[in-house]
Amino acid sequence: MNSIRFLRLAAVSLLALIAATQFATAGDEQWDSKLIPQGVTLTGKRADFPAGSLAMLEKQEASFGLCNDSQYLYVMLAFRNPMYARAIRRGGLTVWLDANGKKARDFMIKYTGGPTREQMMTLRKQGTEMQERQMPPEMRERMDEMEIDSAPVFICYQKDRIAEKPIPVDGSEGPSAVFGVDQGFCVYEFKIPLKESAIRSYGMGVKQGQKFSVGLVWGEMPQERGGSHMGFSDGMPGGGGMRPPDGMGEGPRDGGRGGGMMHRGQMPEKQEVWVKAKLGVSGN
Repeated sequence: MNSIRFLRLAAVSLLALIAATQFATAGDEQWDSKLIPQGVTLTGKRADFPAGSLAMLEKQEASFGLCNDSQYLYVMLAFRNPMYARAIRRGGLTVWLDANGKKARDFMIKYTGGPTREQMMTLRKQGTEMQERQMPPEMRERMDEMEIDSAPVFICYQKDRIAEKPIPVDGSEGPSAVFGVDQGFCVYEFKIPLKESAIRSYGMGVKQGQKFSVGLVWGEMPQERGGSHMGFSDGMPGGGGMRPPDGMGEGPRDGGRGGGMMHRGQMPEKQEVWVKAKLGVSGN
């Protein structure tokens, strides 16, 4: 009996060790971007990001990936919530990057797109979100009928240089974006040049080992736009939600599952998470 208990405890310890290598733990003040010398090939799958490059957005119930090589920064957001996917299809997923490690909104890429109508219907059937279960069946059917397939829109903005310009998602003008559905997860991946281009300046302008910050924003509706910077407000919310970084971000105000109270036509409230980071260098 003692040997069986020992084996069980050993198995639990092993699983905990594996989890620790896959996801960062709480309490860290800064998330260091993992150096991946060979780079990352973006295919729309969570496995694109290796062990040590992943963390959890606890309140949003999402996975966050961050790593770099000598030329590019790689960012990933993955979740199961079909309401988030619908919000990003309509209002986009914005990635803000501040080369000074603060929350300045000087460089931005924004991806508006996501699952096809067929994929969206499958995701909704698989979804277990409380908001989905509480919706009347006829409303869910109408929402399925409203889903329209459209080509993704990818926008780049850089203060004093680029004014919210649509660019190809394939990286031919610097940043690139890939979306995929992976075992019920919606996966959004981005590849951003570390250096500014002498021609287009579509890059972060940071060096290896330099501190920077990443802001992820989704759940904004198109009607909220109306000024520069895609209509985002200047105020930055605070409040936790990211593990391991230092508590910058915004979680649901109702204290429930990621997505918060439903409003504005059964859409989740705006989500905003900021992460302080440092680019990985050789020898890390």
